[in-house]
Amino acid sequence: MKKSKLGKFIVLGALVGGALSLLDRGTREVVKERTDRALYYAKNPQILKEEIEQQVEKWSSIYEQASGEISSFAEQFNDLKELTPQVKQMVVEAKEAFIDQKE
Repeated sequence: MKKSKLGKFIVLGALVGGALSLLDRGTREVVKERTDRALYYAKNPQILKEEIEQQVEKWSSIYEQASGEISSFAEQFNDLKELTPQVKQMVVEAKEAFIDQKE
């Protein structure tokens, strides 16, 4: 039975592609930045935890604020929906009163 070399060539292609991409200065700088940041957080996991907690609090606050505003808009919409037939009736009555007065 023949062995497939597909896996080996996929890994080899990934390595060659990665090495070729490092020929670009911008790519090298980005890789270096990200590596430095990963090493910093590996040495200081408490800082990473605090930054994640801050982001979670920030997004939770934004979510709560947006939820409150959406609820408020929904209430106003429902109030307007209930008020519309009443306003329509008032307009009809005013029109009829105006026509009656004109005659």
